[in-house]
Amino acid sequence: MLHTRSASVAAAARLPDRGPGHYLEQMRAACRTIRENRANPVLTTEDRAVLDRTLAQFAFIESKWNAVEAACLQAPRSLVHGDFAERNLRLRRGRGGLALVAFDWEVAGWGLPAVDLAHADLPLYGATVRETWPSLDDGTLLRMAHLGRLLRGGLAAANWAVPSLATEWVEQPVTTLCFYQARIAEDLRALGWLP
Repeated sequence: MLHTRSASVAAAARLPDRGPGHYLEQMRAACRTIRENRANPVLTTEDRAVLDRTLAQFAFIESKWNAVEAACLQAPRSLVHGDFAERNLRLRRGRGGLALVAFDWEVAGWGLPAVDLAHADLPLYGATVRETWPSLDDGTLLRMAHLGRLLRGGLAAANWAVPSLATEWVEQPVTTLCFYQARIAEDLRALGWLP
């Protein structure tokens, strides 16, 4: 309901942009940070190989950015939380019964509802939004979920992970990048951009 109700509020479009350009900049920022810290002496040869694979994967994604933007154009725009995950949600009992309360709105803005779908029950989400957006069939929703996970759970999340590459504690960001590489590849395949 957050997505469908906000889509018709004209003032919501003045929120920070969370469209494809935002995620392109997140990816580019991650690449800059990786390049700036690739020579960190605590990185092993294997760690540097992980960083190089991430850079290559991101270069591939940037080469396909027209396809990313085209896919984004097919999706509606609305207020998005940007980090809609269990850790940022609580149930609260109120006068009207249970209410879902979302926290951590720092990356919220006006953009693609797809970025909030990584942990969503897609059939339930579809049943809720189809009254407003009837063109969102099950296949389109699945494609949107993969697109959202690529943008938020791959590109933006990688940018959140890489600042630690400047420290002596590089194991966590390198491990995280390995995880994201596999997930990004899965989403690229699901979107038809990788064989």
